[in-house]
Amino acid sequence: DFGKGLQGVYEKKWPGEGRTIVATEYYTPGSTLDFGSILTKIKSAGAEAVLLGSLYQDAALMAKQAKQLGLKAQFFGDTSLYTQNLIDIGKENVNGWHMFGQWIPTAKDPLVTKFVGDFQKQYKEMPVVFAAQGYDAMLIVLAGLAKNGPDREKLQQYVSTLRDFPGVTGKSTFKNGDVDKKLFRFTVVNGKFTQVQK
Repeated sequence: DFGKGLQGVYEKKWPGEGRTIVATEYYTPGSTLDFGSILTKIKSAGAEAVLLGSLYQDAALMAKQAKQLGLKAQFFGDTSLYTQNLIDIGKENVNGWHMFGQWIPTAKDPLVTKFVGDFQKQYKEMPVVFAAQGYDAMLIVLAGLAKNGPDREKLQQYVSTLRDFPGVTGKSTFKNGDVDKKLFRFTVVNGKFTQVQK
């Protein structure tokens, strides 16, 4: 469902200004180990960019196989790829990859610094974006409970009308049942995430 949801976004947003979709491919997350046939079809279609709806484990494996096939397309992904695990597994194969992220774990923000420090102390590793999102979700629910008590309808109303709630992933505002967040763009350069400023 995650990948198909992104597919809908890509199909709506990508075409235009000279861009077209030349291929759409699917795989089973976590169990597909050979992406050769998919990547060969993408290469044969002449794709210049690949828009992924993948988690980092699959994407890192795909990166290695794409390089072996000589696929020169630029790879783009969402926040699920913005994790050190992508680089640790994908190594030099993910250099030049692009993705968006909802937070910067090294940001000079007291909320972020405390969260990262506490997480590292407890789990002995850097938190990934899903941990940060989960933490913010917990903060939002706790704030709603503190304001309204354990009332489901009031909690739903609280969340649906929430504006600029401060968390480790930045300010959260809910619109039409979804959270509206500021996104940051990153590129992997020499094995490190580099924020793209423009």
